[in-house]
Amino acid sequence: MAHYNLYESLGLDRAKDPATIAGELDERINSGVATNPGGMEELQIARNILGDPQRRSLYDQKLDDDNAPDINIAALRDLSNANLGGGVQSQPAPQGESAFVKGRESFSNYSKQAQERLNPAVQNAKSEIARSSKGVIAGTAIVTALAMLLIFGLFSLFGGDRGAGKAEKVVNEFVGLRTNEETERWLIDNASGDSRADLLKALDVNDGFSGVDNYLGASDPKAGEALDYKELARAMTSFSEEDYYRTLNSEGIDDVYYVPVLNGNGTSTGATVFVAIEGGQARVLDFEKSLPSFDDFFDAL
Repeated sequence: MAHYNLYESLGLDRAKDPATIAGELDERINSGVATNPGGMEELQIARNILGDPQRRSLYDQKLDDDNAPDINIAALRDLSNANLGGGVQSQPAPQGESAFVKGRESFSNYSKQAQERLNPAVQNAKSEIARSSKGVIAGTAIVTALAMLLIFGLFSLFGGDRGAGKAEKVVNEFVGLRTNEETERWLIDNASGDSRADLLKALDVNDGFSGVDNYLGASDPKAGEALDYKELARAMTSFSEEDYYRTLNSEGIDDVYYVPVLNGNGTSTGATVFVAIEGGQARVLDFEKSLPSFDDFFDAL
């Protein structure tokens, strides 16, 4: 697939500087009339990219590189919304809030919800332990332990697929980011468009950022085993696999994984990264910096 050429699509002179092109596009946008193939959204995206020196430089580099990943509509939207510092954007085309963005806050409440669901079972287990033989005690302890492992996603009978491998790979790249410029450019190519601005803000990029490892308080961080978000949905909702994939696919998402971040010695950092598979490519959606520890969770039971 060839790169999407905004200059050709909109009849723009590539030799003109960003300010001149921005002025031409502002006139078209303000007229309210769009005769180009992509309509008003294409004009606004082009204004954001070609009218901003940093975004235009990145776009032109990729446009001239036949070996670069295809510049498609999704890539243009991503670059248009990228916060590279200092650029002035025109109003982006409204696309509505992503269904996944609406739902991803559920993970931050995952431990609390799971705790509430398991409290009765754990209390029953404690009562059983108080009056049971050693054999029953052992059996109850195993069941309780498995329940706890499920809460924190520490086992994965459902793991090991190709999407999980891609999710782990992109998380390993993410936790290896160290500089502002490197992080901004990496997120343009590897973060979901709906999430990029939030990720930059959360990481304090260009405002004291000194590496993902330092931000997470991690030592030589690496990806743990990717777990399928579908299993969380199955455990915590009235689950329908058909509805689950219909919702994801409506947002251009094939699958979602959550990947724990480990220290180099294999211990948990307490952080988890959410990854979407979009068109076969793994993209970072969000992360949780610090989930409850096992001891805190157990003490609350």
